[in-house]
Amino acid sequence: MDKTSRLLWNHCLVGTRSASSGVPDVSKVIAEVAKQILAPLGVKRKGRSRTWLDDHGWWLGIVEFQPSGWDAGSYLNVRPMFLWQPISHLVLEGRYRLDGFSPADDASSFRQAIQAKAAKAKDELTILRKRFASLRDVTRHYQGISTALSMSDHAHLGTAWGLLGEMERCRNALDSALVLREQQFSGLWRASAWMLDARQAAADERTFRTWTLTTLNATRAALKLPEPVKLPEAA
Repeated sequence: MDKTSRLLWNHCLVGTRSASSGVPDVSKVIAEVAKQILAPLGVKRKGRSRTWLDDHGWWLGIVEFQPSGWDAGSYLNVRPMFLWQPISHLVLEGRYRLDGFSPADDASSFRQAIQAKAAKAKDELTILRKRFASLRDVTRHYQGISTALSMSDHAHLGTAWGLLGEMERCRNALDSALVLREQQFSGLWRASAWMLDARQAAADERTFRTWTLTTLNATRAALKLPEPVKLPEAA
């Protein structure tokens, strides 16, 4: 058997190996540990997936125990997602890998590795909750980034400014996002078309708040999250 055939064979075996062969039930271990460590924070599992959501109405903290395509085990990703963009799937904002791959070689060591990952996720969610506790905190976060902001960064900053009633700053940030949008490849260019709608709505505060609330609840519905919610307080 050549190398390519061996890799494909191993990949097929990942989903079929059972606890009887010394490999733990990966999803079951993750679910049990996450329920013990994350659920007390109010974090909820998305269906029967390996993703857990910290729902704050207008943004999510996403914890993903990401599988590997080649072996049983898990990576850990923890990032925020702002819900004021029209979208029907979860998106982790920015660089999201919090911890590397932990193989499910045996039940004891894998459970310990997942316990460590869940503890890291808990700590990171605590940081995110403080970082995005209010709209003003969102603006402080993006203004404090030392490197150049991305297209999405500008759009989220602009949205926060708009909901704070600072419409000139809102329009300036959205304009910066649209400049960067013109440099994107076709897929991301199409996916970011909502920024054009946001900029048009930013003509005045009332229109912008209405557009944002409508978009927010449409996104929550598409993601099958409880809705409706209200806009965050301008504080």
